[in-house]
Amino acid sequence: MGEEDSDHTLPRVTIKKRQGAGSFGINFRLSNDISDDSDPIVRKMLRLVDDWTSYCITSLQFIPGMSEAGFFFVNHTLEEADIAFFSSLAIAKEERHDEAKEETTFSFIFHDDDLSEVAKRMETTSQMLRAAQTVQRSTLSSLIAEFDFFFSNFLALCAKKFPDRFYDLTEKIALSDLAKYSTMEQVIESRIEKTISRKLRGAHSDYIEWAFDLLELEKKGKSYTSSQHYKEFLEVCQRRHIMTHNGGVINDEYVQKCKTAGLKESEILEVGDAAQIDARYLKMATARVYLVGYYAAQLFLQNHYPNDSAACYANMLSTSHSFLESDL
Repeated sequence: MGEEDSDHTLPRVTIKKRQGAGSFGINFRLSNDISDDSDPIVRKMLRLVDDWTSYCITSLQFIPGMSEAGFFFVNHTLEEADIAFFSSLAIAKEERHDEAKEETTFSFIFHDDDLSEVAKRMETTSQMLRAAQTVQRSTLSSLIAEFDFFFSNFLALCAKKFPDRFYDLTEKIALSDLAKYSTMEQVIESRIEKTISRKLRGAHSDYIEWAFDLLELEKKGKSYTSSQHYKEFLEVCQRRHIMTHNGGVINDEYVQKCKTAGLKESEILEVGDAAQIDARYLKMATARVYLVGYYAAQLFLQNHYPNDSAACYANMLSTSHSFLESDL
């Protein structure tokens, strides 16, 4: 086989690198084998699930560390610039190292004439720490945004199986709306997209329970939305909400919604507390967000595509193997 032939038959990975942040572009993605005998919707759903699994495994491995990048930057600035600045102004300096805690403490004494310069520098450093906390908080918001995107795609595939469940057959259609489309199928697709978009703008508890009911994902006596995993998922959503809209300070709305979700008082932060987002919490949050999405897709496939159960179970096995390979 010549070199030209091999270029057309062997897998190729292309990486484009540019200057600046976010400069890598990669064209390669490996999915688990999915039988061509499976229903087209099943194949698309399993590919969606594989992508969701891959994203969440990567998130579990790297996002907790990446979320602390801002603090690493601040630490570097403190060590390289601030300490040098304070040392240059100080009339006395003390440095103590605690080997047990792996901690170094610097203490400076300044002349009154230099306090204004010191205060300006400290204000800048304090705001840098605040900015680092903002970056860390945004990680949780990004995680929930990825879940919303996954669930939107999930519902779009479900609508291909049950299109009539996603729009009102008796709803009147304006002539101006009909004029925008060439076929009734396009009109129906537009109505379905609007339904999904409208639902996803609501609270997570509302739209997920709506979807589970609409798609008949839960059987009598077996309720996933009453599981501890789901309750903790709703707490993650509420924490993201107060991080975005209340500066991370726990309010009564957070407490009441967590109680409504079924969490115990010992599992709920108190009003006035400052909610924390650290590496440990982000790992837990990623796991809960992943499970809600994965279970929803698996429940849909197992309930509505019993003839493709082998493909669904194979996906569960390969997913478990992926987590084991990643030491998770």
